[in-house]
Amino acid sequence: MKRNKPVVSGIIGVVLVLLALPFVKTCATPAPAQTPPWKPPVLIKVGSTSTVSSGFVIGTAWLSGITERTGQKFRMTPGNATIDRAKLLQSGEVHFLYGTSGDLYNALRGRLDFKEAGWKPQAWRVVWIGHSSAIAYTTRGTSGIKTLYDIKRKRYPYLPSYPMINEYHSGGLAFANLTWDDVIKVNMGSSAEMQSAVLEGSCDVTTNAPHLQQAYDLVASIYGLHWLEMPFADKEAWARLSKAVPYFIPVRITQGAGVPKDRPLEMSGHCYQWACSADLDEQLVSWMTKQMHQCYDAYKGKHANLPEVTLDYTLDIANIVHPYHPGAIRYFKEIGRWTAALEARQQRLLAELKE
Repeated sequence: MKRNKPVVSGIIGVVLVLLALPFVKTCATPAPAQTPPWKPPVLIKVGSTSTVSSGFVIGTAWLSGITERTGQKFRMTPGNATIDRAKLLQSGEVHFLYGTSGDLYNALRGRLDFKEAGWKPQAWRVVWIGHSSAIAYTTRGTSGIKTLYDIKRKRYPYLPSYPMINEYHSGGLAFANLTWDDVIKVNMGSSAEMQSAVLEGSCDVTTNAPHLQQAYDLVASIYGLHWLEMPFADKEAWARLSKAVPYFIPVRITQGAGVPKDRPLEMSGHCYQWACSADLDEQLVSWMTKQMHQCYDAYKGKHANLPEVTLDYTLDIANIVHPYHPGAIRYFKEIGRWTAALEARQQRLLAELKE
């Protein structure tokens, strides 16, 4: 019997080892790997208006300030025509689009240029509200036309190939309680031709912007320039304008061709918009919104128009004409700035898109 003890002991030892294996395996199992912190893409791609537009110049300056503060890389891709730049966002070629409020308004509803191109309404949302851009009406200083109410039976530009500019011009007519039947419609082939029409003598009135060379050329001419102001106190006129062009807002012009140094001009205009697809990653949109807010000191000095794009400005209900992206709203809530009034505005805008 004594000879069998080592065998029994060996068997018992093996059994004990086998029984212990599950416990050894359990103790040796490493803890689950932690999810790495979220980071934005190495390169964030942005579409914009053409390289000669204020949108491209200001958008590029804006992003350069964010890059200096955060190290984030951006690439700006311009599109000359409305549909060209819209395709950048629709196709997913860019994450964001810095474009006009009119472009966004029409894209969300599939109207004007988008309808002509066969597009359905796009599900795009706002991230941040950009700089304001004046849509101002001008005439020669020698024309005798003092206000928009004086343009009846005057020569007025019409662009068959650019329906959005015609909508701008419809806004001026609505302000003066006029229609296209009340003016002499002059067909124009391009926006450049239109902006020079008053100086060249083919139109009596046209839209222009104080920063454009055509406005400076008119100031320097023998005729001079006269801006047709749109007083904010004329509530009935502004109500008509808002109905005709819902994305137009009141804009005070403080600098540019023919602008008095001591008195801002009250005009119409619209705000550029940082927009994206409604299904873009909320974390990316929230991050981008955060940079717009926290990097303000880094970019506000990059261009004369950038000091206005503050957090208060982007959350001013008077400026909000399109719904925000949930990622932007998430950031506004995090910093305690999303109010019941803003939520009501958001829901109203979303409801309008369903009508």
